[in-house]
Amino acid sequence: MQFLGTCSLFIATLLPLHAAAQGAAGGPTGTREPALTLAAAQTRQLRSSTGFYTTGMQAGRWTLFDPEGKSYFCLGLNHVNQRFGTERINRDLAAYHFNSYGWMESLAFIKQGSLSYVYPFDFLKISIGLYNRIKRGDTIGTFRYPDPYDPAFRAEVGTTIAATCAHLKDDRNLIAYMLGDVPVIVPARANPELNWAEAIRRQPEESPGKKDYLRWIRNEYLGREAEFTVNYGFALNAERFPPELAQVSPQKSEVYHDDVKFALHLIADFYDFVCPLIRQADPNHLLFSHRLQNDQLNRELVRSAARHVDAIAIQPPFNENLDIKLYRMVHQTTGKPIFISDHHITTSARLKTRADAAKAYPYYLQAVYDSEIIIGYGFCSHLDSVGIASGLVKPGLCDPAGTIHPEHAGYVLPANRQLLERFGRE
Repeated sequence: MQFLGTCSLFIATLLPLHAAAQGAAGGPTGTREPALTLAAAQTRQLRSSTGFYTTGMQAGRWTLFDPEGKSYFCLGLNHVNQRFGTERINRDLAAYHFNSYGWMESLAFIKQGSLSYVYPFDFLKISIGLYNRIKRGDTIGTFRYPDPYDPAFRAEVGTTIAATCAHLKDDRNLIAYMLGDVPVIVPARANPELNWAEAIRRQPEESPGKKDYLRWIRNEYLGREAEFTVNYGFALNAERFPPELAQVSPQKSEVYHDDVKFALHLIADFYDFVCPLIRQADPNHLLFSHRLQNDQLNRELVRSAARHVDAIAIQPPFNENLDIKLYRMVHQTTGKPIFISDHHITTSARLKTRADAAKAYPYYLQAVYDSEIIIGYGFCSHLDSVGIASGLVKPGLCDPAGTIHPEHAGYVLPANRQLLERFGRE
């Protein structure tokens, strides 16, 4: 497939159309009708209506199917600015050929909205984004790993699932639930704050998580007691398990490898607990994995998720290179399609300006389309945002006042339209 083989020519031919759309004050946020009805190019009937979104194969590629059974590529705009209201947001998305709100957790907005979306749970609250925001001072709070075996934690998770699924289980606009936001599962080698195993080790001896850790580590070193003593500095069968003796950062390689294995054990057990609860509360909708960053795409981790989910959600780096080799490894390991959950191309040493970054967008989308294993793409985000304490700018489609950045508009519009048209034809 040559999705953008004639990319430059195609963009050139569509720029007059874009200019007309921008002619009114405020560009696509004005009152003009969009040039293309949302998802109009996706019209082929391929399977019986189920009333909900499903996944499957079409002409050799993975795809979503909408509630009517039509093939559907989810092209979402994440973090829509809700103060604009659904009418204007829908107009913005239609003008630039986005057909979904991306991932959306506001139940009030969902009730008013009319487009598809992915709903993110966040039971663990261990995302790298949250950690960084707290560290920068943009968010007030404490970053802490939960004890996934704690009955109080499990009861809270069960209550959240029951309440949310009761609200959403009949919603035809819901594509899928997503398990959470870019968690740090695989420990950071030199940062004890980003190490789930260490957090569990530091718990009181009587806590459920600490008891599980002791069972796990003693079974792991069964028959290798002398090796444990060398690695940890005390006896495996010690009456008290003193975590401070093992917590030198960076850790010994042997201890770090143990921590990776234990963290993967924790997340596998958590998935075995939480995913059946979601399926029981809502058997109709799809379930996507956590949004996993590239450096968290561990084979064992994605295998654990794949036992329960319909697609692997990935948070790629904010650059112009789609790591398709890595994503094919994930697909081959799991047998599941990929959902690019949140991406934008930021400026860099090579892409020095916003215009440079915008020009790279069509080629990134080409790689997404050509992969044949990616069923959706989320663009981040609707508006520029600035960190409260850091002052760092995260570029969006619009400036804070809601005016579309011309650099993005000149490339996002034709690239999105071409993807939807080719998806509908091929």
